[in-house]
Amino acid sequence: MEHSAEILKDGALAYRWRSMGELLAALEAGGLLVNAALLVGHGTLRQAVMGNSAAPPSRVSDGKARILLNTYSGVDAHDEPLRAVLSHPLCAFETDAILTRRGQHNPASFGTFPRVLGHYSRDVGLFRLEEAVRRMTSLPAERIGLRDVGRIVPGHWADLVVFDPATVADNTTPRRADAPPSGIRAVLITGEVVAQDGALTSKTRQGRLLRR
Repeated sequence: MEHSAEILKDGALAYRWRSMGELLAALEAGGLLVNAALLVGHGTLRQAVMGNSAAPPSRVSDGKARILLNTYSGVDAHDEPLRAVLSHPLCAFETDAILTRRGQHNPASFGTFPRVLGHYSRDVGLFRLEEAVRRMTSLPAERIGLRDVGRIVPGHWADLVVFDPATVADNTTPRRADAPPSGIRAVLITGEVVAQDGALTSKTRQGRLLRR
């Protein structure tokens, strides 16, 4: 890993290396796991390198690519480091993924929380369901100082997700990064139902600015 740190020091790395093969080889030589990660409409990074992509780009980025280089691989065959992190009682479950109008979406936008609830809690058994819910609601809210959110108690905002513990699951794939999850029955924001059984029900945007 010490070699990986040296490899990634230069912020212009993606522009200096013209070959995706060179990038992948250098990162793997340094012990850095690469997780299915270049989203530019050409498939994954490994697909592009191995020639399985329809039109692999000639350089890593021209300013439009979104690339994730991560030591915590979400691939089941290489997720031991990820399981160790998720199992720690101080680990909160959040995502910094955003939705955009162009390009492919990050699967984390649609699959992060269903995957924690369905795969890592129910199927793998890293933690109980109640603990999974706590670590994606009240724990992060308390950690960053948000009040009146994160718990179901009188006086708190009614931001709620109704789901089936037996069927909740992440359905995203590299080709369907925006596939909706299973088992989500309804979503409420400030007490208003905004989604039910996979369909939006509110014609107006709900929510509010959260301030510390």
